[in-house]
Amino acid sequence: TTEIYTLSLPDALPISMAASRAHRWAVHISWLSGLAVLVAVVFENTPDQVGIAAAVVLAVLMVSTPVVILRRIGRHDQVTATTIWGAIAAYLAFGLAFSLLYSAAFQADAASFRNMADARLGDTNYFSFVTMTTLGYGDITPVAAFPRALVVMQTLIGQIYLVVVVARVVSVLGKPNTTLRRVDGD
Repeated sequence: TTEIYTLSLPDALPISMAASRAHRWAVHISWLSGLAVLVAVVFENTPDQVGIAAAVVLAVLMVSTPVVILRRIGRHDQVTATTIWGAIAAYLAFGLAFSLLYSAAFQADAASFRNMADARLGDTNYFSFVTMTTLGYGDITPVAAFPRALVVMQTLIGQIYLVVVVARVVSVLGKPNTTLRRVDGD
């Protein structure tokens, strides 16, 4: 199931970017990045470095996608279902991006985490979302410098994201539904 999940992400992310009306060059780069990841995943006998590089490329793509989505929904004058679903999709994409970075860190050095069984997305997704929501069960612990830095970055992004997005949604909800019209002579 991990392979199916991984293969669907390179396709879904460029589609999300295109639907969010990202710049054409960003959509093209996302398609090329997705293709590179797809090639690395399909060829099972690739060296570990290729798998690590594929995870990092996909993570970068996962981070750029919510930025594009948030830019788009930040322009909404009214809160709609699209606004809410876009905010949720962006939050989940950030979590999945960090999951891929944790997977790459584990593949590079299995001793960088205590109590993580493998680099499959089940363990890294769990760790990522426990970290981003600041639940912090403590069952999986980063022990190397790079994963610890990722944890700090993800925790800050997760908290700042929630504060900013909730504040934006509340501010838009609080506005009366009026339209400013230009009056002749102004």
